[in-house]
Amino acid sequence: MIKFKLAIIACVILCVQNVFSQEKTVTGLVTDASGLPLPGVSVFVQGTTNGASTDFDGKYSISNVNATDQLVFTFIGMTTQTILVGDQTTINVVLLETS
Repeated sequence: MIKFKLAIIACVILCVQNVFSQEKTVTGLVTDASGLPLPGVSVFVQGTTNGASTDFDGKYSISNVNATDQLVFTFIGMTTQTILVGDQTTINVVLLETS
């Protein structure tokens, strides 16, 4: 009976771990303060080489992202933003000009 209980506990732990470590794809739109799309913005997972750039319409898509990851948005002449992914699959960002 004890072996059965241990097997159940092990299965529950593996299932919970699998749920929290699921990777997903995050998409979004990056614009400036006036709402114009920003092409060429670098978007990457902080501390990794996993990244992408926005297209001509300011859209991006980055895969293999975990809920605990932070996305970093950088563009020359704009303030860098870092955003926690959490449960979001769409993250739209407005970058402000640096002064």
